[in-house]
Amino acid sequence: MTHFTQLLANTIQKSTANSIDIYNLTEHYIEGRLISNLKLLNNLELTRTLDNEYLKRFAAESFIFHINVYNQRGEREYSSHNDRQCVNIEKLIEPILKEQKDKLVLGIQSLRNQADKTHVIAISRIKGGAIVGSIKARKLLSIQKYIGIEKYLNSIASDSSIIYIAIQDSNGVTSGTENLDSLSGFASDKLLRDVYKDNQFHWRISKFKNIKIFEALLPLYVSGKSYGIIRIGLDYSPVQKMQRDVLRHVLIRLTVLLIISFILFSYSISIQNIRLLEKEKDKITNEVYMLQHDLRQKEKMSAIGEFAAGIAHEIRNPLSAISITIQRLGREFKPVEEDRELQKLFGILYKEIAHIRNSIDNLLQFSKPAPLQKSRSRIDRIITKIYRLYETKASEQNISLVWQNREPLEAVVDPTKIEECLINILENALTATPANGSITISAQQKKNILVITICDTGGGIPEENISKIFNLYFTTKANGTGLGLAHAHQIIAEHGGEINVKSVVDKGTCFTIKLPNRKEK
Repeated sequence: MTHFTQLLANTIQKSTANSIDIYNLTEHYIEGRLISNLKLLNNLELTRTLDNEYLKRFAAESFIFHINVYNQRGEREYSSHNDRQCVNIEKLIEPILKEQKDKLVLGIQSLRNQADKTHVIAISRIKGGAIVGSIKARKLLSIQKYIGIEKYLNSIASDSSIIYIAIQDSNGVTSGTENLDSLSGFASDKLLRDVYKDNQFHWRISKFKNIKIFEALLPLYVSGKSYGIIRIGLDYSPVQKMQRDVLRHVLIRLTVLLIISFILFSYSISIQNIRLLEKEKDKITNEVYMLQHDLRQKEKMSAIGEFAAGIAHEIRNPLSAISITIQRLGREFKPVEEDRELQKLFGILYKEIAHIRNSIDNLLQFSKPAPLQKSRSRIDRIITKIYRLYETKASEQNISLVWQNREPLEAVVDPTKIEECLINILENALTATPANGSITISAQQKKNILVITICDTGGGIPEENISKIFNLYFTTKANGTGLGLAHAHQIIAEHGGEINVKSVVDKGTCFTIKLPNRKEK
């Protein structure tokens, strides 16, 4: 009898805990759905103007009892129903208005001039203030009634062999079957205090309304929180019948509860999986967009490079003829004293032709870059070399040049081309940074990626020019060629890396280079 009763009591204890958990989970889901709808409305306000009529339609479609929108002073601006507003709402949402909280679950609240009660939630409004929404408290109470503890306990107690089931704490009976007024309390019943104190199963033979009963008592905990003790009074006479009937009914009800719990748990997992899939879809979409952008950039740079190479070849031959002619004129026509100016002009022409030829060589190198000569190189030594090369120049311009994180860093790269890339970026930084400014270089290893950053405190790059700075011939400098950053971008692309730029006008610019750091097989 004792063993069977303890088994029954433990089963009821677990089933009661499950019932409480199911109700809490259902309430949490309803609150989460209301919060999601309020957040959707919050974001919609960024793209359209809200009004009372729109809020009324939105509330009806979302099964929300009422929606109120408040400004930062706690004044109601819009409402789905003008006659629905919580009592003392301005005080309740004060933590949101003071930006101390971004979400409040206010629970059951009374409405002004109405008998209805609502379950209220408030979130922070993007434009300042708060958005308050609610559902009818009767809905939660109906759910509680449908899956609540008392319904479950009464369904079990419908078996004639169970006299009563009660959940009791020091304040009295909190839930249970009907007609429990004659049950003893904690103050007068030492065994009740012992059960609560010992946290163990107890039993006794007692009387309830002149009926001899077998009473089982055990503590009730749900998610680590004490809900008092469970008292189960069983008819003592039909013990054998009770063992068969109660076990069958309890097992059936336990199975139903377990099935419901499994369905709710599966539903919760499905919702989480859907959210994870949505995040993964957004991530893949962004990656595809970035790949398409990089592909278009490479195709554009390739086309520009081929066009530049064609022009360079067309110019090179006549330019060589002009250069040879000027050299011949300089040798064959010896200037007399008064013709020294003519000889000087020949020198200027020859110098400018050499400059044009050098530009043509740069174009050809850009359009048909030499193959990478990769080797395991010390990146920190490359940066140190560049730092020492430009330290004096920066000092002469009254610019602070800082080289951080000087720990040894190795990567498989073409050291000459990486040096060219960093010099091109540093040259731009020196040109953009005014006196008393600073330029900071840093390098660090992050998993399989080598990250190099060059940040300056110059005038920054306007937002409309950010997407153009790596284009061939694009420059905003009076004497710029528009080749430096395009060449730097090409070098990093050849290494399978990426180069990004962030800039704020009048504050400065940061170039970030990311290179894969894997050993060559």
